[in-house]
Amino acid sequence: MDISAIIFDPLKALLSKPSLLLPMIMFILVFTFVLVGLVFGSVQNPAIGLPVHVPVSTGGLSTIVLVLALIVIIAALLIVPLLNGIYIVLSSQLRTGKQLSLNAAIARSKQKYMSLLGADFLAGLIEIAVIGGLYAIGYGILLLSLGILGILLLLIVVLLMIAALFTLTIIFFQINAVIIIEDKRAVEGIKRSIEIGKKNPWSIIGTVLLLIVLDFVLSLVLGFIVEILSLPFMLAGVLAVMVIYLILTGIIDGVLAAWFAMVPGTFYYSYVAKQPAAPAAAPAAAKTPPSAAAKPQTPATPQKK
Repeated sequence: MDISAIIFDPLKALLSKPSLLLPMIMFILVFTFVLVGLVFGSVQNPAIGLPVHVPVSTGGLSTIVLVLALIVIIAALLIVPLLNGIYIVLSSQLRTGKQLSLNAAIARSKQKYMSLLGADFLAGLIEIAVIGGLYAIGYGILLLSLGILGILLLLIVVLLMIAALFTLTIIFFQINAVIIIEDKRAVEGIKRSIEIGKKNPWSIIGTVLLLIVLDFVLSLVLGFIVEILSLPFMLAGVLAVMVIYLILTGIIDGVLAAWFAMVPGTFYYSYVAKQPAAPAAAPAAAKTPPSAAAKPQTPATPQKK
């Protein structure tokens, strides 16, 4: 399979129509500024001109701020499935040769929101149970101070955690894609994702590792550029530098998040539906009504070769 089509075609599509990036960029910017505002808004720091409040807790953050921050995080977790669904729909439109329509993608994602949310919630519980359980075992071994035996047991636990992370990544990689493209419900989506993961473990691991490397390299390079671009605002004060830095990094993070959220969809069409990358949509596709574009065509069941 053409890995460049799986990884880089979504980026080309997003950059060709930057308005598609707005949902993810706006989400990250709002979430970042609200959370940072809550944290710094209750810390005494007149040097950067932030409001000063009397902290309730010894850590400098009031109980109210901590509760509000938790609410913001929970709200963000509720929005993420909708965003993932939007970009899976866009990847489906891309690979089936349809016009990229943000409105249609939002409509389709809203239709499948409860399934996306339920699947993410169940997968999250499984991940917490597995990784958290292994972490608890490792922490218990440390507390027991078993010497050489403890070190060996701790090493085994660490290896098991790494293996568990890879396994969970493989079996849950296609959850959002199958829920949107195959019109599955939450539990059905998890079962189908596990089935796909068993058949394509190394392809999924290779794709995910490539995304991790790209994210690390691009974040490093673009982060350095953002720091340079923020320096001219030093004359306006530290607060101005912080605001510009958060805006620029939010935009970059939004682009990367939107890009990577489309990859499971293009992976599905390449490895599951075994459908090659579609050429650019024909002019007639631009006249496709939103109602027709809202639901990606369910691919035919791939024949065994």
